[in-house]
Amino acid sequence: MKRLLSFAFMMLLASSIVAQTGRPLPFTFELEQVSFRDAPALHSVAFARAAGKWLIVCGRTNGLHGFNPATGFPANAANDKLWVVDPATQQVWSASLSSLPDAIADPLRSTNPQSYQAGEYLYIVGGYGRDSAQDKLVTFGTLTAIQVQGMIEAVSNNQNLRPFIRQIADARMQVTGGEMKKLGNEAYLVFGHDFSGQYSRNQIPTFAQTYTNEVRRFQIQDDGVNLSIANYSALSDPTPEEFHRRDLNVVPLVRPGGAFALAAYGGVFRRNIDLPFLHPIYIDAAGARVDSSYEQLMSHYTCANVGVYDAARQTMHTTFFGGISLNYFDEASGTIREDDLVPFIDDITTLTLAAQGRSEETIHATRLPALLGANAVFVLAEHVPAYENEVIKLDEIASRTLIGYIWGGIKAAIPNFTPSSASDIVLKVYLTPNATQTVSTPPREKGYELSSAYPNPALSRTQINLRLTRAQRVTIEVIDVLGQRLALLHDGFMPAGQSQSFTYQAHNPVRGQVFYRVRGEDFSVTRKVLVLP
Repeated sequence: MKRLLSFAFMMLLASSIVAQTGRPLPFTFELEQVSFRDAPALHSVAFARAAGKWLIVCGRTNGLHGFNPATGFPANAANDKLWVVDPATQQVWSASLSSLPDAIADPLRSTNPQSYQAGEYLYIVGGYGRDSAQDKLVTFGTLTAIQVQGMIEAVSNNQNLRPFIRQIADARMQVTGGEMKKLGNEAYLVFGHDFSGQYSRNQIPTFAQTYTNEVRRFQIQDDGVNLSIANYSALSDPTPEEFHRRDLNVVPLVRPGGAFALAAYGGVFRRNIDLPFLHPIYIDAAGARVDSSYEQLMSHYTCANVGVYDAARQTMHTTFFGGISLNYFDEASGTIREDDLVPFIDDITTLTLAAQGRSEETIHATRLPALLGANAVFVLAEHVPAYENEVIKLDEIASRTLIGYIWGGIKAAIPNFTPSSASDIVLKVYLTPNATQTVSTPPREKGYELSSAYPNPALSRTQINLRLTRAQRVTIEVIDVLGQRLALLHDGFMPAGQSQSFTYQAHNPVRGQVFYRVRGEDFSVTRKVLVLP
């Protein structure tokens, strides 16, 4: 079905650099916001493009998933359509998956699959969704190949979809929440997990979950008729715990000398604490290396991102647009703040990998127009000079250039405990080279020492210890997963230098997770504790 898009409004945001841990960047960004009336509001999708049009498959129509079986991944929030978008003519078409057999359509209704486009084909593996035959939520063990141009024409002209889809079953592809990229002639399926059953945050036994804890490497062999997986191998964790990740960013790199590699940034959750991973992992044909010398500050969850390589300086820049983060930049104080609730952010940050292997992060003064970016897509614009892995060639851009679009993802209303929705916002991204300026290093506030809650898990009684490095007024409260206060433990002045204990006694224990929220004049931090029944 063909629809016309209306141009709603445009906003131009000039990018400067507000703070950085190292040298200035050799480029700046501008964002132009365009609201398309009929653009699909989706996130966690598979994506491809051909002849200027976008093909969108999979994903969800609601926002952040709920935290109990009833609200976790409702069937009516699964994307049941194939979408085609033409950003130049502002047209949108869609076609229902109901015309396909359920065995083929079900994986294409899934969320958080892994995918990449290689030439004329979009390859999709895994994903979490409802298996119609079992009437059960599963992680699919499938590899699907979609002929992109043919499918775009079929959707646009209301034609039969089936000739442009081929699919095989393979248990090694039974992964969701990872990332799949092409490196050389091989596919790299990086981390993720096999999740089945109803999602529940309170550890009610309604699901089964197994992390892959590995990088799966293989070749997709496809002659246009026959589809198969060959030369499969798996790289296990050389440093225990670091491969236990999902919902991360796996980005392409160009290394000094022109070699290609991958970097795994962020991801959740660490085994010993419910927080994201901070150490980057670098992956190439020789294996994987964990960089334990650097802790990533921002954007630890899957989000829109783009790579830019500066060949003159042999530096690789990866820019992350918003998403979900352990830290955020506080404009009022000009400092980086930590929030253990891992909030949605509107910050735009660039992580630079220097030729010597040193990492540093830059925070741009420009912010996204809302709390956007999580599970969004960056679409490289046509005719932008780029390497075959879609890293932009900075040395071939002479002036302000449209480099791509940010579309979809989750839009949050507030950083924590937030109502959210799938976003239909489209942002044009412009890059201007050599627009550097003097920057200063932002301090990272750490005016406190706060222990983990203990015991944890707890039956009813638990406590934390707090020590301040500067005397100030402090509020300490216990809240539930909806942000509602369960207890106020302290609200007043605290001196510096002395550790104090604060105890929460649940007379009518709330099952599941609760949080200590500690707020001072120059910090805000939380600690999580599991209350057992």
